[in-house]
Amino acid sequence: MVAVASLLGLIVPAFSVGRALGGQSSAIYSQLRTFSLASDSATVENLTLQRDRVVITFVQGIFYFAVPVAGKVRGAVFVGTGNFHSDVPPDEAERANVRRLLKADDISSDFKTAVFQFTDDTYDFIGKSAKPGAAAPPQAQRLATELLKSLLEEEGLNLASRTMESILDGENPGIFFAQFDGGKRQRFSFLFDPQTRVPVANFEINAGEKGLIFAYDSDIYSSDVWLAFFSKTDYESGRTAYSDMFNLVDTPKYQLELDLREPKKTLSLVAKMDCTSRIDGLQLIPFSLGEGLATYEAERRKKQLFVQSAKLADGKPLEYFQEQWESGFTVALPTALKKGQSVTLEIALRGDFMFNPDNNQGVYFPRSTTSWYPRHGYLSRSTFDVVMVHRKRDKAVTMGILVGDTPAGTMDDIRTEFRVEQPVALITFAVGDYEIHKDTAKSESGATLPLEFYSLPSDRGAIKEDFILAEMNNAVRYFSALFGDYPYTVFRGVYHPFGYGQGFPTTIMIPKADRADMYTYSFISHETSHQWWGDLVLWRSYRDQWLSEGFADYSGLLYTQKRDKTSSEKDLIKRARDNLKNPPRNLTGLGQGRLVDVGPLIMGHRLSSRETFGAYTTLTYKKGSLVLRMLHFLFT
Repeated sequence: MVAVASLLGLIVPAFSVGRALGGQSSAIYSQLRTFSLASDSATVENLTLQRDRVVITFVQGIFYFAVPVAGKVRGAVFVGTGNFHSDVPPDEAERANVRRLLKADDISSDFKTAVFQFTDDTYDFIGKSAKPGAAAPPQAQRLATELLKSLLEEEGLNLASRTMESILDGENPGIFFAQFDGGKRQRFSFLFDPQTRVPVANFEINAGEKGLIFAYDSDIYSSDVWLAFFSKTDYESGRTAYSDMFNLVDTPKYQLELDLREPKKTLSLVAKMDCTSRIDGLQLIPFSLGEGLATYEAERRKKQLFVQSAKLADGKPLEYFQEQWESGFTVALPTALKKGQSVTLEIALRGDFMFNPDNNQGVYFPRSTTSWYPRHGYLSRSTFDVVMVHRKRDKAVTMGILVGDTPAGTMDDIRTEFRVEQPVALITFAVGDYEIHKDTAKSESGATLPLEFYSLPSDRGAIKEDFILAEMNNAVRYFSALFGDYPYTVFRGVYHPFGYGQGFPTTIMIPKADRADMYTYSFISHETSHQWWGDLVLWRSYRDQWLSEGFADYSGLLYTQKRDKTSSEKDLIKRARDNLKNPPRNLTGLGQGRLVDVGPLIMGHRLSSRETFGAYTTLTYKKGSLVLRMLHFLFT
């Protein structure tokens, strides 16, 4: 096993195969990861390859083919001249996106090199005239090697692992990936993934889109997705399946044990996951992890959680695959699962994943509040048992009900356990020098709801806990009357020193929000309403997320009108409308047009690009709330 020293003093595998078991998956992965070119090549002229709506013409040049893997050629490098063309599907939002980013009505470019990895029938087309000959030139081998490296660094995408999964899980049709360079569009990539796994895991594009055309932009440390599209047959039928229909497993229950005794340095985590197969013949399960970490300053490489071991519930070790820079890992099962068959995985992870705000407040958080534990698919619902071992002087908190605090083996450590009995999509945690303040919300029917606020001690920060608890109390009672009974058994707030809030099931993460004005009323009530809109009622894909934020923002307007005065709601509405009229920001300053015209709400996070910074937040929150206000007025 090849290993390198990490910043933590751990041994972090550059290529991890747990226990070096040497099974079939290890051999296949090693070959795909190496991407060695054989001596076979093919000279082509005016050869056309079509993959869905994309047409690739190889005008003149040579293909150099990879060493066969599992009996078939799975990759190739082309050196010569060629042309790439994709028309835009009948979707005005996608057309506008292409025009905005490329100043064109389609995606066309010449190229001089292309690198491919595939599990479909591509080789049957491009390899018909393949003949053995001399070894591939160094330029071709360098292109093959650099492809996998650049995808890991830029996208967190382990293409070798994705290709192995397609082979061993018997996907039909298979995947197709190509990266082009040397033409007017410079370096860009095209992916067609009929099972939608890469769009979901690496781009958070999860409404059933199977094709992506994208290019990494070093100025913004992320990729611009020029085009995301469904298959041509999907467009022809007018129907498509959401991406979650292609999930390989359900994860109905998690048992998480966190070691938080050194919160300034390390997060150690053992995740036990009940996994139920959704297909026959399941051999590999990919998990997302740390995708919220940035490429900037190599955060994803330096701060990621790395797998230390993987095993079954009976202790049998499992092979696992994880690269540096990867935003996830893959586990290989010893025997293939049938549909409906379940297995419990136990994954041990460790890394410098804790964030310590530089303000001497003594509280600590995961660097990414939603990607610190392994997940399969997008926003799958699970129940959670969470145990946090921490220093006696600290308090640890997560979602759900507090089961209890018990000694953790030494006089200086405490074991805190929480339980989430209703299936939820996401959880987070915090640990540190917290003080717990309590209250009780009483409904008109006489029902009571415990309220908690985890605040800083007075010597660490002056926070008006009584005010915050009163606002939580007011908001949860107001929305219970408006939307139905509060869906959980406790409602708590947890202080975090960031300029935004997050509404998790049972728990809202909020900064010091204790000023009696319309902005505070709107803010706390927005996060409170997420208990209904975003937690109880969940969006299914990025195209639906505006409903969660739009409902929360509009809920904040309704509450502010009741809590403060009618003019405050009108002021917030005016500000929202004014924001929509502002021009978008780009790399050079202010862009053209208005934010309201950037695109429809269903484009979700894709509204923001190098040409339209800030468009997602303004449109999803502000326009979303105004759309719902309009519907409210129309139907009442």
